[in-house]
Formats: sequence, C-alpha cells, structure tokens
Amino acid sequence: MKFVHAADIHLDSPLQALALQDAAQIERMRRATRDAFERMIELCIEQQVGFLVLAGDLYDHDCPNMQIAVFLRNQLARLETKGIRVVIAKGNHDADNKITSALALPANTRILSDREPETISFDDLPVRVAIHGQSFKPGPVTDNLAASYPPARPGYFNIGVLHTSLAGSADHDSYAPCRLEDLTTRGYAYWALGHIHKGAVGP
Repeated sequence: MKFVHAADIHLDSPLQALALQDAAQIERMRRATRDAFERMIELCIEQQVGFLVLAGDLYDHDCPNMQIAVFLRNQLARLETKGIRVVIAKGNHDADNKITSALALPANTRILSDREPETISFDDLPVRVAIHGQSFKPGPVTDNLAASYPPARPGYFNIGVLHTSLAGSADHDSYAPCRLEDLTTRGYAYWALGHIHKGAVGP
C-alpha cells in the first residue's frame, strides 16, 4: 500500500519580490504552485496510491478568487476517477478562507472536523488504515490539539494529521503547539504534519 502526504501548498501564493522582466517567465513562476500540485496528482495516479493526505494550508490567504478553489476541486476529481481518496486537515490559512466552504468537493474527499479530533478509516485497502486528525477553526489556534487525539486503533495502520508548529520555530507563527512526546506516545505509525516549511529529523 502506498500513500502521499503533502502540506503547505499555498496555491497562488503571491510572489512579492519577483524581479524578472520576461513576461513568460513571470507567468511561469506565478503558476508554480498549481503546476507542482498537478504533478503531485499525477504522481498519485502513476503510483496507484491508496490515498492522499493534505495537512493544511492548501490556500495562501483569504482570497476571493474562486478559480483557485475550482482548480483544486478539478484536480481532486482526477483522483476520484482513479478510486484514490483524499483526507484534508485545514490549516491556519484554509480556516479563514471564505471560498473553502462555498465549493462542493468531490465525493472522494473528506475534510477533517474542526470541532474535535476525527478518525477516518479505510477498511478496503490491502492494509486497514485509520487516519486521525483535526482541522483548524478560524482565528489563532493556540491549543494543543494533539493532546486530544485518540490512541492508535488496534489492527490498523494509524496516521495522525496535524498542522502544527510543534515546540516552536523562529520562522513561523505558533499554531497548535505541542511536544514531541504528544506525538510519539499516541502509537501511530506515521504523522502527516504541516505548517513548518522545512525538513527536520527528530532525535
């Protein structure tokens, strides 16, 4: 069984320091996030993954441009035709986005609840999967969401989805802060994290 985890796509993020003079190159850079998202969808299809996990901040800000949301829906619909499911946790940018709730997503896509941790299970895959997570509500999220996540479900490959700053980062605002122990003690096989835009290796 294969799956793909991605986060912080920030579709149509504005390029404020673009100094290129070539109009074609400027347009190419402005489309970069959409192109990357399309390539990720193609990867999911090529690799015949069971599901895609998106751990927050699909959008960049509260943008009224409905074309961005339509683009997202159309790309997720490509996965639906291949029987690939999608689980989304809203991040701080998505929660404040007014167009998110105005657009019906394909039937293969589930958005995790923002009221409490939710578990979505897939029992028809080669390995049974339980995905645990919670979306952000609008406004700053300063609570430790991970502390309320349920323990691992026996007999399942357990995945936690969380948009979080963990113990903090000098480069990012503090959202849903938690300790590493909050993650490691849940008994999950994998954590699909978002928010911090750089890789790190834990102890």
